[in-house]
Amino acid sequence: MAAAPGVTVRALLASRPETFGLTLEVLAGAAGLDRAISSPHVQKTGLALSGFHEYLRPGRVLIFGESEIRFLESLDEAARVRSLQLALTHDFPCVLITGGFAPPPALLAEAERARLPVLQTAVATPTAIASAINSR
Repeated sequence: MAAAPGVTVRALLASRPETFGLTLEVLAGAAGLDRAISSPHVQKTGLALSGFHEYLRPGRVLIFGESEIRFLESLDEAARVRSLQLALTHDFPCVLITGGFAPPPALLAEAERARLPVLQTAVATPTAIASAINSR
């Protein structure tokens, strides 16, 4: 079977995305760095964290910006874990936290469990999306 087109998360990190203004730090899920990014489009999480998954597409980088982080922070711990477990069951290559927001510990724990890389950048969401696309 042929490999999916695209680039692995590891290759994205090695491609020096900082030259495009996107410094990335791996926070969790390093065991999954060979997951393939097969879509040039990103996936804004939005309603997926509340259980609406109809428009989630595999192979896309999953973006967690301020609204997603604040939503997770608003949930009690059990609801936060359930929300993350459901959202992270889809075939995403990695999660990118933008704006330098600190992820809830439950996100890092669930990402480790799922072997799903969590990357963080201080860059705001719109700039991070443009930079991630250009660095590929």
